[in-house]
Amino acid sequence: MACGREERSHCSDSETESDQYGECIDESFEYTGSEEEHDRTGDADTEYGGAPYLFEPLTETEAEREVRGENSQSDCESQSDSDEEDVDRDLCRVGNIEWCKCGQCKPMDSASESCCCQEHEHVVSKLNEMQPDPPACIAHTPMFADLCLKLHVLEVAHMYYRTQYGNLPQTRINERYRYVAYRQFVM
Repeated sequence: MACGREERSHCSDSETESDQYGECIDESFEYTGSEEEHDRTGDADTEYGGAPYLFEPLTETEAEREVRGENSQSDCESQSDSDEEDVDRDLCRVGNIEWCKCGQCKPMDSASESCCCQEHEHVVSKLNEMQPDPPACIAHTPMFADLCLKLHVLEVAHMYYRTQYGNLPQTRINERYRYVAYRQFVM
């Protein structure tokens, strides 16, 4: 007996060998990868399972993509596939507000920032709940002002974020609160 284990000198099957601890190893086993692939993607089709960074903003900005040459004006004019049309249409939103439905949007530096509150079903449903006269823009609601604009609420939300996910990268305070306000809005 070595290290509290009983040593095995041979394995019963001809296709197996013993490892250094005397454990039997099946040499005929072929790993296909489908088991691990299923484990990684098994929850991906659930509403929130399998998407750990669903509400996190992307780190690369549209300006950085432009420097690399991925966002040119000719890309906006020539569209071929429907998936490419969606991506190209989003890139064409940069720097203008033709896409705005609420009348309050400003030109932004990236396609991900260039979105109107009226394009999101959950925002429209919240706006329609405010009777008798629902506002056209989410920024004109008391709910938005309370959750996303008040400094003390953002401080508490920032502390909550730190306890759940750790510290944000060291940035200026206004950038941290802008990030927290973004999370408050999408949550």
